[in-house]
Amino acid sequence: MSELDGTWNVERVSGFLPPLPGVRKEIEGTRGRTTVGPISASFDVVARELRYRGVFTG
Repeated sequence: MSELDGTWNVERVSGFLPPLPGVRKEIEGTRGRTTVGPISASFDVVARELRYRGVFTG
């Protein structure tokens, strides 16, 4: 089990962009997914970095 495994609710604490209600990241091992409402994007976990996959790649 990775230290990043689990479900994370994303919150902005400062900056120009608006708050991010409903943004969630689910991480399991070396893969994960960010979900905003009905839309999701897959990513790979490399060390402590999230590398999002392209639309047309596996």
